Amino acid sequence: MARRAGYAQSYSKGNPGAVFQIDLGNYFSSRGLESQAVNRLMLESFRLLPLDLFHLSFGDLFLWNDLSKPGLETRIVSTNLVALDGGAPSPQPYSVLQVSPEQTGLQRPVRIGFMGLTTPQRVKKRSGFRALDPFQAVARWKPEAMEQADFLILMSDLPRQAQHFAEDSLIARLAREHPEIRAILLAEKRFILYQPERVGNALVLSSVDRGRYLSRLLLHFDSQGRFFEAWGQNVQLDSSVAEQAQLLQKQRLLSGQIR
Repeated sequence: MARRAGYAQSYSKGNPGAVFQIDLGNYFSSRGLESQAVNRLMLESFRLLPLDLFHLSFGDLFLWNDLSKPGLETRIVSTNLVALDGGAPSPQPYSVLQVSPEQTGLQRPVRIGFMGLTTPQRVKKRSGFRALDPFQAVARWKPEAMEQADFLILMSDLPRQAQHFAEDSLIARLAREHPEIRAILLAEKRFILYQPERVGNALVLSSVDRGRYLSRLLLHFDSQGRFFEAWGQNVQLDSSVAEQAQLLQKQRLLSGQIR
């Protein structure tokens, strides 16, 4: 986590334009006696990284009461998760991040819409949530999101069945049916490092869950601020990446407490 924060700080300083940090979910630990202490630090890391956007995944639902409290600046998104209790808060079905002309040098603002899909079969009944069908959820919320956004980026933990996407795969169908989606960010549970792949109009990037790799998505625009191209690569968080001092100190303190 400290190395991730260090990479983000270094990259932001060395690159013009807007830089956003996004996490695809399954961020927290629900196992072991030390999980409470670990999750306190993970919650604090939202501010220290800092995270701009967080996809609420099936593995994070046990901490929703903490995540939904006022004061958290990170935007939390899930397009297909709905609280079973009608009076309880649900995550935002989409979020739009706007980049000003001052940040990019373009002639107009760029409005990027984000949607998030978790795997319905992985959502447990006792979680307090139900998961809608991914296709129905995107169809329900896309028109409203596109009233505010120029294009969409999809975050998801939907399973990847093979090295490349077959025509009938979930990801290929979503990309084909929704050409407004220009990038799909996938969380990969298995330790398999996939290379970026184009599916329809979308560039698909896969990040290894809790691994040593990040996915970096670069968005290019023409001088009018219209979307031109998405490009991505895997970034290895090895020892060449400096660790952020504040998070590193907190990690070391936590490590001493749970040994």
